Amino acid sequence: MRVYADSSFIVSLYIPRQQTEAALSEMDAIKTPGDSLYLSDLAPAETTNAVYLGVFRKAFSEAQASSVLSELSADIDAAVFRLLPSSPVMWKTANQLTRTYVASLGCRSLDVLHTAIAVLLNAELFLTFDNR
Repeated sequence: MRVYADSSFIVSLYIPRQQTEAALSEMDAIKTPGDSLYLSDLAPAETTNAVYLGVFRKAFSEAQASSVLSELSADIDAAVFRLLPSSPVMWKTANQLTRTYVASLGCRSLDVLHTAIAVLLNAELFLTFDNR
């Protein structure tokens, strides 16, 4: 099964939040042989930003932030996640989705980009905690 996860899901795996238990449960459920969990190459940057916003907001220390990012990097290196490189077709598809849906749904641009990637991947499951 092809599974795509956006940054809201990834952040919940590494930073204790309301959705962390659900994220961990999903990870356990998709550990079937043949399942692949894909991330955009944007996800590490978005996760890094989320972690350092947490430091700014005094939610955790810089040492904790460093630990979280080391865990994510180790999981990427261990192929827990498969990174998808950005491509012009991703941006084109995101632009098409924006023109079709954003006026009625109010989605943010990065959320539309994640959706476009999941569509292009033909993901059978899209893991997100974003409401839009």
